Amino acid sequence: MDIVQVELDIWSAIKSNSLSISAAVKQLHEARDTGIRLSSRSIDLLSLESDDRRREFAAELGEVPFNQSTLITCMGTLKKESDEIDAINLLVVGTEAGQLYVLPQDPINSAFLCKIDLPSIPTLLNVSGTFDVEWRVSVVCRDGKLYTVKNGDYRGSAVLSGAVTDLGAQAVAVVRQDKFLWVATMDRLVTCYTNKGKRLKGLVLAEDLSDLCIMTLKRAKVNFLLVVALHSGDVCIYRELTVVHSFKTDSPVVALCYGQYGREEHSLILVHSQGALTIKMWKRTADIEHFNRLSGPPPEQDVPLPVPKKTKLYVEQTQRERERAPDIHRAFQRDLCKLRLTTARAYVKTLTDGSLVCVYSFLPSFLPSYLTPSIPSTHRLPLTTSC
Repeated sequence: MDIVQVELDIWSAIKSNSLSISAAVKQLHEARDTGIRLSSRSIDLLSLESDDRRREFAAELGEVPFNQSTLITCMGTLKKESDEIDAINLLVVGTEAGQLYVLPQDPINSAFLCKIDLPSIPTLLNVSGTFDVEWRVSVVCRDGKLYTVKNGDYRGSAVLSGAVTDLGAQAVAVVRQDKFLWVATMDRLVTCYTNKGKRLKGLVLAEDLSDLCIMTLKRAKVNFLLVVALHSGDVCIYRELTVVHSFKTDSPVVALCYGQYGREEHSLILVHSQGALTIKMWKRTADIEHFNRLSGPPPEQDVPLPVPKKTKLYVEQTQRERERAPDIHRAFQRDLCKLRLTTARAYVKTLTDGSLVCVYSFLPSFLPSYLTPSIPSTHRLPLTTSC
């Protein structure tokens, strides 16, 4: 890690005895209050209570090189030139200091290729793209927010996108499905976001979950399936928001990984809490289209209805009118009387409420002439009068 020059100057003054230990402690306190992130050596010095112990601590570390290391919180891989399986990968590392590094092929003998400071400490990474063309890293930080880091205008630079998504809870897992991002949180939600952080859809689970992964099926009508591992040991496979298959394991699953295992292209590896591994291979003859769905529309909706031809319907309707002509006529007369009664009641209510103009101006447009009430001239108002 890079150490701030102000802190280096203070320790150099302590080593040369040009600054007293109490004055050095005061300056370190002021530097920390201004937002400067101090090294572990300075923090340990400030944690001591007496000046004598601080002098002993400074004397012990006087000849020790001033180096500061940090902890790795998460890692990922970034393709360098192409998306091929056997292409060169670059290591992407998130640290406890709130920094994100892109390391070269040989990180031992060379420095990092790219570095960026994050607003918080990263916990989960999802990397996509290629370093030489265009790449994007979705970072879930400890503050419960989703940030996006992408390549800058020139090679070896990175910028922090302005799109920040508040997840509402701490994230458990994050996976990418093409241009969408699935994020699982501790409040039992699995939410789908776009690259710009817009929420599209989500799942509400009945129990806590431990990990997610995306199954990519080649040579199939369904390209993506979402696999969710629950703390109870159940593993559910979702197609969009519908469960298409599920199975139960002997012990809870803590991690999932999907990909090629040996000669099998579609393999699912489950890591259990007891330290065991379970490897499940997709049958080459399996068809996701014929999975038994546990929810969703019934299969009867795909059965076509036996609708007769138009000529047959016309003949049946004509025969019905001939056989039931009196009933049809009585039903028509009953509905006509109801319409006249409703119109008369509306007319009386209009005269009572004083809203005559509105009703009278609209009634003739949709009623026959014999249903339109005749309004005396003494009750008529100009049509320009507002209601």
